[in-house]
Order: sequence, then structure tokens, then C-alpha cells
Amino acid sequence: MWFFKRRRLPQSQGQPPDRSRIEEPPLEVREKPPASMGRRVAWVAEAVNDEDLFNERALRVAQELGIGAVAQLPYFFRYDSLPLEPAGFTYGDSWLGAWLSACQHTVFRILFYLGESAVPVVRQVAFGPYDWTQVEAVLILGRWASEGIETERTTRDLCIAFPAFWYEAQLPTMQALARIHPAPPHVRETLLEQCEAQWTHGDPVDALVILGLLAACAPDAVRERHMWLRALMPGAGLHGRDPVQDGAVVSEMQGNVIRARAMSTWAEETWVAGTPPVADQHAIYAALLLRYVLPQDAEATASLRRWEERHPDVQVREHLRSYREAEETRSAPD
Repeated sequence: MWFFKRRRLPQSQGQPPDRSRIEEPPLEVREKPPASMGRRVAWVAEAVNDEDLFNERALRVAQELGIGAVAQLPYFFRYDSLPLEPAGFTYGDSWLGAWLSACQHTVFRILFYLGESAVPVVRQVAFGPYDWTQVEAVLILGRWASEGIETERTTRDLCIAFPAFWYEAQLPTMQALARIHPAPPHVRETLLEQCEAQWTHGDPVDALVILGLLAACAPDAVRERHMWLRALMPGAGLHGRDPVQDGAVVSEMQGNVIRARAMSTWAEETWVAGTPPVADQHAIYAALLLRYVLPQDAEATASLRRWEERHPDVQVREHLRSYREAEETRSAPD
């Protein structure tokens, strides 16, 4: 889950992009699907808290329904069209609209497994008016693009359109673009423009998040900007931030890529108690990111070891110790 301030990223060109080059008809569901489809959506959605089971069910339902269901599945995006919610259902933190979110997530997962035939419908959501569903549509387009499905068209159109998206959809859009390894030139340029705009005129933490994305798809660009990370490590520009502005950013490894982790229970509880300062969280992530792109960097290594030994929060110390031990195991000779 991403936690965003409700604003837009600064525009490097000062004007919104021309989206007339991205022509998608408005999404319309012309025919109410049969009740049996709603029951299949509900069956998948019930498993949303178990990722493996959820994927297994979504794939099975996609195979059962086939491409003929593509035009009807978005019917279940709307609150007044949901299948019956099972008694006692919970999803995540059980915020308001949990069943709606679960069903929307389910529809997109089924569409993903339906593959290329579902691209037009997902594009209509991604490039349509902002709604909760836009973020997931963008992420699915990025996932398809990383697998070779309409890669050029998707990355080009997202680069054109995303500066005009609501802020809530902008960083997920950059996540989607960063799935393409290595980054095509237009993706690299777009991410760097936004990163530099944030560093110069916006929020250094947003710049840090974008640097984390660039580390996955264009690590040389992060190495070239290592001085930004060195400035953040001692907390430059981070002091006095309210925890409400940010999610926790202690890193976690996904494959061989270091990523920021979003809002977490331990961070919320710790912030309520007053420690650790939110600036520490971003400074630690900057050091981890610098160590990721420059594994032998002495400054980053020393800072991380100092936090591992002396940070007042025991969970931060444990996380850094686990990270170091995992890193040592990966680098050890066979």
C-alpha cells in the first residue's frame, strides 16, 4: 500500500502533457454479466489475503471464463454491482470498502491472466478519469510490458500521460515503468526528469523513492547522483518531517532489487511513541540504496553498521542485521 500526499509532482516543463495522442474510448459495460460470473469473482476475492491461493483461483477462473468475459468483468468495479460479501470478510486493515477493493483487485488479476486480449479494457481504465482502479490498471500494464506485451506502446503512453495523473497514481506509474530492465531511453529520461524536479523544487523523499526505482532499471543513473544519497544519509532536508507525510522506508529485498517498504505497523506504533524519528527512516534507506549501487562504498557501510549497533529502535537494528547477514550470504563463495 502506498501512502501519498494529495498533490501532483512538479512539472518539469511547466505545462501538462498533450494527452490527445493517447486515444482510448471511455470504459462502458454494455451488458450485465450472468450471476455465475459474480459468484466466480467472489470465490477468488475470498482468497485475497492468501497470495498463492488468490493467484491460483484467479488463473483458474480466467481459464474457465475465457476472453469472452473481458468486456463484462469491469461490471464488478462498482460498489452497487458487487457480488455478495461473505460474512466476516476482512482484507488488510479492513478499511472502509474492503470488499470493493478486494473485488476490484480480483477483476484485475483475472484480466491479467487473460493476457493480451484484456489490454484494451485495462488501457481504458489506466488512461481514463482518475479512480481507485487507475493505479492497478497502470501496474498491470507495466507488468505486461515487462513480459513483452505492448512494451513500446505502454511505456511511451505512460511517459506521456502520467504527469497529468493524480499524485496517487503517479508514483505507481513510475513503478510500472521501472519494471522494464534495462530502462528504454524514454523511460530513463522521464524518471530522471521527475527525480530532478523533486530534488530541486519538490520533496527530497519523493526524489529518494524515484532513485529507488531507478536503481532497478538504470542503476548507473543512481551512481551518477550518489551525492544526493550522501546528503540524505545524515538527514539533510529531512529534519522536522511529520510521520503522517510518509510511509516507512526501511528497505526489503525483492529478488536482487532493493525497494522501499510502505506504511508498516511497527513504524506507526514506534512513531506514536516518538521514536525513531522519521528522518532516520529515510536516511537509512538512502544508505541502503547507496550500498546497493556502490557495494564497496565505505561511507554507506559505516553508516549502516553504526545504525545496526546503536539505533535506539530494536527492530531497526534487527532489520539491518538481517539485511547484512543476507548480503554476506549472497556474496559468499560457493
